[in-house]
Amino acid sequence: MVVIERMTVREAGYLRLERTGIPATIGWAAVLDRSFDDPRETLEALRCAVGHQLGGLPRLRQRVKALRPGLGLPIWIDDPDFRIARHVHAVALSETAAERDLEHVVEELFATPVDLSKPLWDLWLVTGLSQQRVAIVFRLHHAVADGIAAAAIATALLAPAAEVARPQSRQPRLEPSAAALLVDNVRWRLSTLAAVARPARHPLRTVRRAVELAMQLRDLWSRNRGTSGTSLNRPLGRSRRLAVVDVPLSAVKAVGHQVGATVNDVLLTAVAGGLRGLLEARGEPITGPLHASEGVSLRSADDTSASNQAGGMLVPLHADVSDPMQRLRRIAEATRALKAAHATPAVVGILDSPFLPAALTSFFERRLRSQTLVQTYVANVPGPTQPLLVLGTSLRRLIPIVPLMGNVTVVVGAASYVDRLVIGVRSDAAAVPDVGAFVDGMQATLNRLGAGVKDLASRT
Repeated sequence: MVVIERMTVREAGYLRLERTGIPATIGWAAVLDRSFDDPRETLEALRCAVGHQLGGLPRLRQRVKALRPGLGLPIWIDDPDFRIARHVHAVALSETAAERDLEHVVEELFATPVDLSKPLWDLWLVTGLSQQRVAIVFRLHHAVADGIAAAAIATALLAPAAEVARPQSRQPRLEPSAAALLVDNVRWRLSTLAAVARPARHPLRTVRRAVELAMQLRDLWSRNRGTSGTSLNRPLGRSRRLAVVDVPLSAVKAVGHQVGATVNDVLLTAVAGGLRGLLEARGEPITGPLHASEGVSLRSADDTSASNQAGGMLVPLHADVSDPMQRLRRIAEATRALKAAHATPAVVGILDSPFLPAALTSFFERRLRSQTLVQTYVANVPGPTQPLLVLGTSLRRLIPIVPLMGNVTVVVGAASYVDRLVIGVRSDAAAVPDVGAFVDGMQATLNRLGAGVKDLASRT
């Protein structure tokens, strides 16, 4: 029996972003503590280690196959020409390179879209960093996974071989026929239609849900119309810039504990400080509310499957509040209220519907390029709590890389690793040439939040 693995509407939507020339690529940069004597031998060892891990990550051996009209959304198929050498590469920096040059290498790698003719990922061994260090840069198309799944995949690829079961070799599966795809498309749409009709058994609950959705859409629309916008929302160019802020996780937790806030609340407060600092440096007053779209996981706690199960929560940043501790209290209060109200927008469910007309999908995509409601995007993913070893050497830190989309010119990805919180700030190089003001604003906020963080934030 031929197995058909069809993409979801959301996964196919990430592929459509490539048509605009903006890569929808997420990933990580992992910095190791030392270098290796022979880069060529190291590359071969890395290919062997990564290839060993792929048995538990079947999506990384599959590519996307687009289908003719009437056969439904694209499908995942096994790549019959899969070779690990097509996905694991090496790049060498000059002997005088400093570690900050890794940021430029990362942006050069992420500027190129992932090759859609093969499985949607690659991994790069970067040598020549200062202090005899090397790095590993992992890129993954957003169509494959959300941030949590991408973190799990990256950790699995970099984990010691002894920690995973040896994969079983298998031949690539046969592609489904056109007839099988047509039948599957009809079956998929009927099953979805049945799922949509199922709530009719509970009319009162259905009415309440419909009213909730209508109110959410009205609220989002009215807020967007009521904001005049800032210089933070601009059309995106093609070049990007990466900056990194690294703080002790225990200090961030201690600051949050003072006011009953979470690590994520402290992160949002620092982001608000970054936006405030950036606008102040531009001489631009904060005349209206600033909001962040915060990534929210919709998966169960033990689910790390390669899929997209993330929604978004609109969080007010209170950037007009000058005192960071008071701002933290307000953000913590707002996030608690949003979570208690289950405020992940129901519009996420609409965007996953196979019955959504293509014209309406295009409308949402156009609105994302002209909206003024969201000024930044923030993703915070918990990373490994124990140190990882890669090719026998310790992994010093993980830097998360998140994409820019719509018209949001500066975004933030954060990841905890052992006892550090590493924050990766990505910006449009043309629209935000002054990203240093954003980073300085984040650092100043962290330093002012309390003695636990003061003077411990380091910019790299």
